[in-house]
Amino acid sequence: TKATLLTTKNYSVGGMPSRIGQDAYDWSPDGKTIVFSHTRTPRPDDWWTANLSLVDLASGTVRPFVQSKAAETMPLYSPDGQTIAFTVSDIPPTWAGARTVQIAPAAGGTAKKLADTVDGFGRYSELVGWSADGKKLFFTELQGTNFRLLAMPLEGSPTPINRGEGMSLGGVSLNANRTHFGF
Repeated sequence: TKATLLTTKNYSVGGMPSRIGQDAYDWSPDGKTIVFSHTRTPRPDDWWTANLSLVDLASGTVRPFVQSKAAETMPLYSPDGQTIAFTVSDIPPTWAGARTVQIAPAAGGTAKKLADTVDGFGRYSELVGWSADGKKLFFTELQGTNFRLLAMPLEGSPTPINRGEGMSLGGVSLNANRTHFGF
């Protein structure tokens, strides 16, 4: 298999220094497009410059998806490929650990902020994946000193999946069928 360079612009793929390569990009379900988070340099202090772009695999064309004064990271396509979820910092970005969850149409359009989490602004929130039916997102968050796994519906408030007992601090994975979590 031959590797193909898709991005040639002078930026660093990956939005959060601790997450580079892990949640920096996601393939569309049809395999034709990749959404990715990028910063202007790989320096840790440039985390706040993170934006999202799309690359068409057939043509190599890169186009902006979400670019704002906030830092956008952790993009995930919905199972039907119609929506992309991502995390967003405050504006102006003040701390890499504070993020909210937003969604936007994959074809382009206005982003929508989902409900606030328990603290009102996620602390170390990380997207885990979409439910099989595409009606909610699973994410992790620190609440005080407790690590939580929650389900965020596209309409309404998040609900906890676990009580934080015996959970690891990060590294939660959703299986391909979207029925079980590993950590």
